Amino acid sequence: MPTVIGIRDVPAVSSASSPTDLIEFDGGLYFTAFTDAGTKELHRLESDGTLSTVQVNPDGSPSGAGDFFVLGDDLYFVASRPAIAPDPATGTELFRLNGEDGTFDVIDINPGATSSGPKDFVEFNGDVYFLADTPDGDNLLKLDGDTGLVTVVDIGPPLSADPLPDPDPDDLTVAGDSLYFAVDHPTAGGDGLYQLDADGAVPIFIGDVLEAETDYENFSIAGTFGDQLILEARHETTGEDGLFTYDGASVAFIQDELFANNFASFEGDFAVV
Repeated sequence: MPTVIGIRDVPAVSSASSPTDLIEFDGGLYFTAFTDAGTKELHRLESDGTLSTVQVNPDGSPSGAGDFFVLGDDLYFVASRPAIAPDPATGTELFRLNGEDGTFDVIDINPGATSSGPKDFVEFNGDVYFLADTPDGDNLLKLDGDTGLVTVVDIGPPLSADPLPDPDPDDLTVAGDSLYFAVDHPTAGGDGLYQLDADGAVPIFIGDVLEAETDYENFSIAGTFGDQLILEARHETTGEDGLFTYDGASVAFIQDELFANNFASFEGDFAVV
């Protein structure tokens, strides 16, 4: 039976602290909450109810920590760090809390004060994939679950080893044994779908999977159902949204009698419950 440690003001402030991003790590509960100074800070709650503020930046400046996830023995999150002599500002980057010694590392993806703005973290095949702004543009990156190293995933056009200029991938989604994402691809003439298998190092370009659906355009990945992707696209004449399934080989239009095929009612995120 769980132990109730009591209701606490987290931390003691004159307005709502609004704790978010709760995650268990290293025997404690980490989360972010607003302080009385109006800054969003990292906190740790022990099992005995002891609450402490964790200083991400050595000078105590606000970090705005959030988007936590655990990989291996470490806690990762997004935060920002100003210039702290002798080091320059990093902007908003990926941070790592070392599970062994409790130290913080900044993974400066976009070197200098320019932020990379890492987002959309997805765990796949023991690693974490995410999107960030690199010096070469918006890219797909991989955080290796064994080494902790971050590398840019090469997204090349079909039959070419040359990377796409500023590919700007989107909609990272795991379905079955694959990681999918969408890219505005010059070869596809618009939206193109990529697939990364668990045993693959380079994403496979699938193309415009809705090419045969000539009445629909600009698809996005809306979610998953089982091992299938749910794709959403806009009807170019009616302006309504249509839903499709993709099973890794073929696309099928979703017929739904309840909504009489008026798929404008389906806007939003999808999940299996």
